[in-house]
Amino acid sequence: MDRTFRGVLRGNSGVVDTEEQPAIVSADEQWRRVLRERGLRVTRPRLRVLNVVARHPHVDAGHVARMLKSQGMSRQTVYGNLDALVSVDLLRRIEPANSPALYELRVDGDDHHHLMCRECRRVFDTDLTTDVRRRVPEPEDDDFDIDGVDVFFWGVCRDCRTGNQHV
Repeated sequence: MDRTFRGVLRGNSGVVDTEEQPAIVSADEQWRRVLRERGLRVTRPRLRVLNVVARHPHVDAGHVARMLKSQGMSRQTVYGNLDALVSVDLLRRIEPANSPALYELRVDGDDHHHLMCRECRRVFDTDLTTDVRRRVPEPEDDDFDIDGVDVFFWGVCRDCRTGNQHV
């Protein structure tokens, strides 16, 4: 597997911007830099967790733990690192109703939303932020500051509607 890609990290986002420098940098080197920028120690478990989530967006903690078990990582280590990465906004934890929490890379300024198929439970990203942002309610008192919006849309995906089962 090629563990390098063209581009550089843009800001603190962990997003590859291929329009800037055409440097080739390993994913681990980029994650090391971002972890330091966010004030976290660089550890092998953190790098492994980041790489799994980068390859498998919308992944639950149990799946991450199963993938890393063969590398000697306990479930507790995986869960602790997921929490640490969420706490510094490197990962985003999304919590669909009646489903385990899912993790994806956090992208600064990207408040995208999600579609979830009621039948196969796959999650899809969607850019429906404009209308939602305009309709964010203002709290009636000063005891609450809204700092984000997370919207889930539920339905049935095309594969399930047409009988094509996703593997």
